[in-house]
Amino acid sequence: MTQLTIQQAFDLAVQHDQAGRLHDAEQFYRQILARQPEHPDALHNLGVIAHQMGRNDLAMDLIRRALTLNPNHAEAHGNLGIMLRDRGLLDEAIAAFRQAIALNPSHAQAHSNLGNALKDKGQLDEAIVVYRQAVALTRNDAGAYYNLGNALKANGQLV
Repeated sequence: MTQLTIQQAFDLAVQHDQAGRLHDAEQFYRQILARQPEHPDALHNLGVIAHQMGRNDLAMDLIRRALTLNPNHAEAHGNLGIMLRDRGLLDEAIAAFRQAIALNPSHAQAHSNLGNALKDKGQLDEAIVVYRQAVALTRNDAGAYYNLGNALKANGQLV
């Protein structure tokens, strides 16, 4: 049997990842990194898997390595922001979400996550503005409306 190309291995890893077979996906990402240690997408995706498996220090390290190699990776900035927010590092999380949005202004999930971090920090007016942007980007996302409604309620702006 011939050895898979890096792209073939990456495609298989993504398929396993999307199917929820994290262990299999992790194996493929590690095989890629053994052959090409500076593959930013493999580092990023392996970091996301590490986070899903509760290995948060490793996850943040992998995603930061990916961002060193590709600082324009909006999704990686957004995922780093999620991990930073989970640790209560709100200022750093906010900066990561803002970077994700600067790189991809239509990244609706980054808008929602930025709103969550701002709300956590008590900056409700700014969170409401950001949630409104998320709603405008994803008209069918109930979560965006839910977050906006909760922020409006917390800010005493009931309709």
